[in-house]
Amino acid sequence: MASPTVVHKVQSFKEWLKTSFSVDLEDLGVELRCDRFGGIGVFACRRLGPGDALVRIPLKAILHAAQVRKSTFGAKVLAVIPEIRGEELLWLYMIWGREEPELCGWYPYLQILPASDPLSWYTNEEALQWLVGTPLLEEARQAVKDERESHRNLLGKLQEADPDFFASERFSYEAWRWARSCYVSRAFDRVAFDMSDGDWDSDGLSPLLDSLNHRPDAEVEARFDQDGARLLLPAGAVGYEPGEEVLHLYQRDCENSRLLTHYGFSFFANTHDSVREVTFHLRPELVPQRLKAVSSAMPELEARSSGDAICIHLTQGLTLQTAETPLQLLRAASLLRSGRDFQEQQASCMEKARACRWISMALCKMLDGMEAFSKGAKSSRTSALVLLGRRGRLGRFALSEKARQLQEARPKAKIITLPRSADSRATALYATTVYCILRKNADVAEQSAEMAILAARMERHNRENPERNDCEGA
Repeated sequence: MASPTVVHKVQSFKEWLKTSFSVDLEDLGVELRCDRFGGIGVFACRRLGPGDALVRIPLKAILHAAQVRKSTFGAKVLAVIPEIRGEELLWLYMIWGREEPELCGWYPYLQILPASDPLSWYTNEEALQWLVGTPLLEEARQAVKDERESHRNLLGKLQEADPDFFASERFSYEAWRWARSCYVSRAFDRVAFDMSDGDWDSDGLSPLLDSLNHRPDAEVEARFDQDGARLLLPAGAVGYEPGEEVLHLYQRDCENSRLLTHYGFSFFANTHDSVREVTFHLRPELVPQRLKAVSSAMPELEARSSGDAICIHLTQGLTLQTAETPLQLLRAASLLRSGRDFQEQQASCMEKARACRWISMALCKMLDGMEAFSKGAKSSRTSALVLLGRRGRLGRFALSEKARQLQEARPKAKIITLPRSADSRATALYATTVYCILRKNADVAEQSAEMAILAARMERHNRENPERNDCEGA
């Protein structure tokens, strides 16, 4: 049951929409109330079918930096920092406005936003440990570092001009992160709106529209124009019965990395997920030469080195659906391993086997680097996902010690228990999908190596026994 405070905030917000912008939720056939996760969602209060408007908001109700520039608060900030970025000006306004019911015109909207940082996983060490071994960990840490520096610089200038108004207690880093996260997770792209002046200077926060929760298969049609924004049920949509939550599709075909960094959640086994970065480890003295070889032969491929490792960024990532090792990855692996390019039509079976084997070993090493799976994350957990590992069949055809070592390196089945906290669960689901993609593609590369070795042995057998082949042919 919603608390009296939440009920009061929702009622105040509804009255503000109706009084200030003539948006009546009852006319639309929807209502705002708490969802099953404790947040605020939009629910149908009558049957909604194809062509019905789910929500609408006029252009003047959308909060963006150009609106703030016209305000007294905006003028106060611009007098000190005229070159401030539009979104940063908007974040400062959000921090100020959520505590100013009498002075801020958007107060009824700001006070129904999440009370805490909706992207708090960025600064949650328990959640971050699930990202060890993934590209997202360094991205998250760098983003927080940059945000702290930006906040420190801006607040320093503002406090020098007016330390009482821009008090550290109000404009703290935590408040800055809250405003930034609300903006990142809720704002609609300014490009979506056909603006006559074309100068919002930031994306737009759209009251009511941003209260809809996400579902990957939600049926919705978004329309943005000079009159504002509307979400409609398209022709053929199933629609909603009274009491059902009205849902939105934030983005189509969205990877977990974007869902996590922009909205704070992710899905297990997201079919749109991919792994684009693959790291190979070499002898340190070979790194400069092999990096140059890859960059020269494959200029379309982004590659960088760090210590004994070279990381390549594939233009088309590895996925859960990948059934064959991509040629781009085979070429990169061959160049890094031997300095020679892999030409698919001319390459021998053993050349392909060696490239595939090295790819499999590289992916297995990346799996080992995901500490939450190799060592277990230190967190309180509940429920579980079973990650089914399949042992390779390499030993059937390749009897070398190196082949056996590769087979032993293959990850076995794992049971991954999920954390209780929303932050850690979101990062765990992202990391688990990355883990599954790496393991699946290590298996694909290993099987390709098996088949290439078998083909090479058959070729050698045919060369060594030409008479027998002639007899069999006759």
